[in-house]
Amino acid sequence: MKCAEFLQELTNYLDGVLDDRTKAELEDHLACCHNCYVVCDTHKKTIEIDRGTELYELPADLSN
Repeated sequence: MKCAEFLQELTNYLDGVLDDRTKAELEDHLACCHNCYVVCDTHKKTIEIDRGTELYELPADLSN
């Protein structure tokens, strides 16, 4: 698998919607490609941080 192919499937990988064969290919690529590992790990951590944040209501003077 090439990096471009990995990046095309990254969202599906993180969403857990890949078939077993494609998931295994992506994980094999992650095991040997440091750059894609960093990209994947950064995206994963960003999602985790975003899920943990609270929504705040905007002040009335900013919401118009």
